[in-house]
Formats: sequence, C-alpha cells, structure tokens
Amino acid sequence: MTHEFSHLKSGNVETTESFFSDKFLKSRIQNGKESNQGFDLLFAEGRSDEWAERKWEEIKENDLKYDEDVNQYITLTLADLANPQNLSLCNQYLVGLDSDAGQLAVNLDQSSRNTSFTASMRITCC
Repeated sequence: MTHEFSHLKSGNVETTESFFSDKFLKSRIQNGKESNQGFDLLFAEGRSDEWAERKWEEIKENDLKYDEDVNQYITLTLADLANPQNLSLCNQYLVGLDSDAGQLAVNLDQSSRNTSFTASMRITCC
C-alpha cells in the first residue's frame, strides 16, 4: 500500500514507492549495476517457434539479464517496511546484527561457512 510523506527539508510530498524506487535505482547506477545490462529487448520478438526452439539457451541467458521484476519486488518490499502499519511487525521479527540474537546468527553463519570450506578442502585433498 502506498503512503505519502513530506520531505523535512523541502516539504515536497512523495510516495514511499517512488522514493525507494528512485533511491534504489540511483544506487544501482552509481555502483555500476544498471538494470538490464546486456538484455536485448528485440532478441526474440517476432521470431518463429522453430527459431526459438533452436536458440532456447540464448533466449534463457538473455532473460536472466532482465532485472525489472526484481527491482519492483525490492522497491515494494522497502516501501512496505516503511508502512506504519507494518512497523510493529518489523520491530517484532527483525533484530539488529549488534543484538544478542543478531550476533548469534552472524556467528552461526560464519561457523557454517568455515565448516563447508573445511569439508570442501577435505574432499578436494583426498
């Protein structure tokens, strides 16, 4: 659900979705991760079924370069997290990494990575 808010400095009114979309896409561009890099919009347009069957691997590879669905999902998720109705759920289920539970999760993750690395070393060494 879209919520409007006012910027404190400018007073401009904006929706949470447009705010997060703008910030997210600008961040991708600034970090050199522009959306749809290498995606060819005309790759399979107007092609016959026979051509598509012969080129299915290239079509699949091209489709994997399409990011807009992911961009939209992330934008809507961020906007939902900023929804005042969802803040109580966020506070209930999300914990900071510096909390006891967060540190436990980080330690388990690192332990898991070390274990899998050690196991792969055993497999490759033997």
